[in-house]
Amino acid sequence: MHFNGISLDTYALCSSISASSSLKKAEFGKQIHCYVAKSGWTSSVFVGSALVDLYAKSSLIADAAVMFDEIPFKNSVCANALLSGFCEAKLWIQGLVLVRKMPGLNLDYDHFTLSAMLRACAGLSAIELGRQVHGYLFRKFYNLVEDVFLQSSLIEMYGKCGLVMKAFQVFSLAGLRLGREKRRDVVLWTSMLGVYGRNGHYEDLILLFKEMLREGIKPDEVAFVTVISACGHTGQIRLGLEYFDSMTHVYKLIPGPEHYSCVVDLLCRAGELEKAMKVVNEMMLQKGHNNGSVSLWVALLSACSDHENVELGKFAAQKALELDPQNVGVYVKLSNLYARLRMWDEIGQLRETMKQRGLKKDTAFSWVEVNTSLSKKKDPDQPEISLPTLKSQRTKMGKSEDSEKKKKIKDVEISVPIVYGNAAFWLGKKASEYQSHKWTVYVRGATNEDLSVVVKRAVFQLHSSFNNPTRVVESAPFELSESGWGEFEIAITLFFHNDVSEKPLNLYHHLKLYPEDESGPMSTKKPVVVESYDEVVFTEPSESFLARVQNHPAVTFPRLPAGVTLPPPVSTEDESKKKRGDTKDHPLSQWFLNFSEADELLQLAAARQQVSKHDFLLPRMSFLFVKCEMRSIFTFSISSYIWFVHKLVH
Repeated sequence: MHFNGISLDTYALCSSISASSSLKKAEFGKQIHCYVAKSGWTSSVFVGSALVDLYAKSSLIADAAVMFDEIPFKNSVCANALLSGFCEAKLWIQGLVLVRKMPGLNLDYDHFTLSAMLRACAGLSAIELGRQVHGYLFRKFYNLVEDVFLQSSLIEMYGKCGLVMKAFQVFSLAGLRLGREKRRDVVLWTSMLGVYGRNGHYEDLILLFKEMLREGIKPDEVAFVTVISACGHTGQIRLGLEYFDSMTHVYKLIPGPEHYSCVVDLLCRAGELEKAMKVVNEMMLQKGHNNGSVSLWVALLSACSDHENVELGKFAAQKALELDPQNVGVYVKLSNLYARLRMWDEIGQLRETMKQRGLKKDTAFSWVEVNTSLSKKKDPDQPEISLPTLKSQRTKMGKSEDSEKKKKIKDVEISVPIVYGNAAFWLGKKASEYQSHKWTVYVRGATNEDLSVVVKRAVFQLHSSFNNPTRVVESAPFELSESGWGEFEIAITLFFHNDVSEKPLNLYHHLKLYPEDESGPMSTKKPVVVESYDEVVFTEPSESFLARVQNHPAVTFPRLPAGVTLPPPVSTEDESKKKRGDTKDHPLSQWFLNFSEADELLQLAAARQQVSKHDFLLPRMSFLFVKCEMRSIFTFSISSYIWFVHKLVH
């Protein structure tokens, strides 16, 4: 078409990119991308989504993320393509960060999004977030029982988090339809079998497999892998071999290397090394599986270590390293075999080989979820990895380990209303093509007060096309000015003083340069202003923090419990520098938006204080202005709550 002078439209481009994606031909896809950029089709969300999918499936995740940012008008399809790439690369945190951005981009969650979220939760063992997604599914989709993949994702999520009974409850409810016979897909059976096998419930796995056969469900290759492995762990050698034979004779399935690995492991656990080696030879010579698989040779090597068979162990290790030369586990198992036989010289040679090849055994670790944050624990100095929380009007900052040592005031909360956004000026027709706007992105107090009493520094993460895209602002006002022509997502990270919180707060703002109504001419005098607000809540603040911020206008100060007294505030700076972070006299202050929500937020804080003064004991309520309902809680409007408090007080 191109050589014959026929113009390529979106259908031809999307088909070509999809073909490149299916064939993993990234180079040809890049050539099409170049043509797309030159011909101006980058504004098409369909072409952009196809390119994101191409780079994601080609494991070029960074390129996929850049392509996603360059799409001017995004939809859920391109977001799901990038999310799928993150999950395939096991970049779980990045995937959840993308999910959090979607409501800000006016993108809805669909079945594919939620399935990927459950997969990320399973990869991180983030059970609390997984439960929130489960609750959202019930409220959002009435036909959940008909979506096999979502139910399967739920089962696997609970299983990988160790909640076997929860997974079985989801499995038991699957396939139920009003007035119809209960019917569960083979995918659901396979998922539940995998949960049992992963958590060591081998007897239950075998019983479930037998029930699956009684219901007339034809097992697939994955089901046979799990049940043969379970037979090996329970010592049921004959039953495992019967299931293996039934694959070809009954169900007409062709065993793969993973099935032979399970059979070899089955025989090795029973001490039948000769029979295991016979199965290996049969697989390699008669079935044409070449050199087998790493798991097969590792299973044989482990058995050789248990039965002190050095020659066969060396042979198995050699075959495994031919398939995966960087597999440190093979060296460790071979070293254990040498150690059992006191072959110290061989162990020294093995260690020297590992050192020459730059191999090192990774430290073992486990994921531990504490206060809805996820910690990867492997030594006492390992820092915590915080999961992104969903967008809300009240962000609670948790307690850090170091702050536990400081004196805390219980049953007290300090709230800090903040506003973050951007103001962009068009530079006029004489401006260059790539410097059409001058913009400022900022974080300010809801009433333009100085935030430096709480915030220590702010980090703005710009688009990768900027020089030095990571900008650090060490003092108030926390803002950044730049020039450009494109709109993109800006990540803002706020770091607090040590006595406030050790954990940073992540905010996301979509830079807006062009007005919503583009029908009229753009003005060089009136900027485009887009702002959002949040109320940051610090629970159980330290005594030093309370003493420092009392009477500060940027902070909503609480009523202290009886018997708690604070020392007078100590000034740490001279009067000439006190107002340096105020934005009341900021050059852009005349353009700052007066959010009605922000006004109500301040009224809410005052109302809460008024209730405290009258000693009313009200249950704590959470307020969410949600575009996505991720938490199973009731939502109230701030104005309704203020009216309720007013009636109580008066």
